[in-house]
Amino acid sequence: MLRSIGAETGLLKIRDTSYLCLGIKGMDKGKAIERLGISELKYTGSEVGKSIAFTFPKKVEPEIKTAPGKHEGLIIGDTEAIYYIPKYFDPNTAKYLFCIHGAGTWHRRGALTHIANFRRIADIENLVVIAPVFTHIFNWPVDHGKDLINGKWKDLRIIKDLHLHHMSLLNGKTDQRADSKLIEIFEYFNRKLMKREKFHLYGHSGGAQFVSRFIVFHPELIDKVALSSAGSFLFPRRDIDFPYGIRMNDLEKNFGPHIKANDLKLSPAKLDEKLNRMLDLKFFIIVGEKETVQGNRPERNWQGKSTLEKTRNFYKTMRDEDLQLKEKGVRPKSRPYQFELHIMPDVAHNAFPSAYKTIELLFPTKKKIKDKILYIDFSKGIFDRSGNRNKIKSKSKPKVYHGSAIFDPRKKQHLHISLNKASDLIGCTEMTIRVSLRIEPQPNQNRSSWIVHTDDYHRFGTALVLDKDNKVNAWIQTTSSKRIPVGKGMQPIAGKSPTLTSQKRIDDGQWHDIRLTYTGEEVRLFVDDVLQEKLEWKGALVNASQINIGYLEQHRSYLKGEIAKIEVYGRSILP
Repeated sequence: MLRSIGAETGLLKIRDTSYLCLGIKGMDKGKAIERLGISELKYTGSEVGKSIAFTFPKKVEPEIKTAPGKHEGLIIGDTEAIYYIPKYFDPNTAKYLFCIHGAGTWHRRGALTHIANFRRIADIENLVVIAPVFTHIFNWPVDHGKDLINGKWKDLRIIKDLHLHHMSLLNGKTDQRADSKLIEIFEYFNRKLMKREKFHLYGHSGGAQFVSRFIVFHPELIDKVALSSAGSFLFPRRDIDFPYGIRMNDLEKNFGPHIKANDLKLSPAKLDEKLNRMLDLKFFIIVGEKETVQGNRPERNWQGKSTLEKTRNFYKTMRDEDLQLKEKGVRPKSRPYQFELHIMPDVAHNAFPSAYKTIELLFPTKKKIKDKILYIDFSKGIFDRSGNRNKIKSKSKPKVYHGSAIFDPRKKQHLHISLNKASDLIGCTEMTIRVSLRIEPQPNQNRSSWIVHTDDYHRFGTALVLDKDNKVNAWIQTTSSKRIPVGKGMQPIAGKSPTLTSQKRIDDGQWHDIRLTYTGEEVRLFVDDVLQEKLEWKGALVNASQINIGYLEQHRSYLKGEIAKIEVYGRSILP
């Protein structure tokens, strides 16, 4: 029996204790024990003929770290899951969002990319984002000596065989099932973090193929669902074998006799019931307009020659299935067709615009405004909106002189206000930052000087900056801002965050009133109540973790000038 599942046994002796180990082929025995959740199997017999006893200690499940605003990873069963707890996590109202990576070789990187793309909306919507990592257990085991040459694939068909990837749910090598692993992770979080009956689901590329199959067999677990750029779908074709159609008669022939999939072999009535529940889902189908590359896979080319064509055909086929179920009396005729097709113009196969489109569809922006968030008058001290004096972490504070604060880069005088209320900006659909500022005449600078900034990383959050030409630059970051991962942090894609610039220099020794407003539809920059520039923009504000005044920690870039007042509001206040 052990050999039939690819297992071996071995006896290890450590000091006076012997351990019986179950090992999986290709894996050391210690790892096998860890994967099985058995810390040790004790052999207590000493002589032949005497009784023996094997002790199986209780399996200890790993605990979920609930540090807000951070992502963590853990092993659940034998599957890794990377998860993100929102900054302002409330277990009473939070929901789960599962994101499924594609079928390439960088599974963990794909999962981390999903975490990076959805963490901002997670903070706003109170979402726990979970990205399972389907490793070699579900994918072709890589032999670096045979399959790779200088790190490159010898035969690309190896990574394109659908039967060897998680996206088909079943696996051509083992009896593991990707859908069962996802459900196992969901149940684990239900036990350890918070109990929910359903979750949101999203997948891109190979992950989208997984989603198209998962929701057919498990629609009762889904709240809202989206997929993007699927290379194939599970069509409701009863004359086509799984994983491209829903004929399940030859699963063992197609995948191997080792699979365990009797629960997928549904009766016609049960299958109609599942499809009916699937059609009740709010389902967003996303594809790029430029996903027109034609494939060469004859077993699935009947779905369409390109990803774009397959997606359109799937949408139409599901609409036809909706009508057929209504004619059969399985589905009420008054029930609308819930699926939505969204074709992104001028977009090819790309995870980032697909994620942003998914955010826009799954979590439409809700109007949120707040009154005064921060008010600083240097003639009266530094107070928050509740009238409480704020804590200042800076060792070198600006000097207050005649009602204003003097910021001196030579002495590194600045303010770092540890203000929890800065988080009140997150999720707001309106905003105003107003600063009373004076800059003495000075030559062009080697680098920008930071006036006020709501986050601790370059180009994150909302900022007012004095550029090298002593003009005011301003930008905001919302859920509509596009970002790509760079190193450990994130950088906005050039031109994809709204950046505005004043028309004139302000280093004339005079006091100026600088105002940045966001109406939820436009970003506007004013100097002395005169409009300098405006841009159309939408979305809810993100990345407001603290308020830095007169500097940016990352660049050690300090302001040289005076500030009399700073006001921050979670609503638009125009001159």
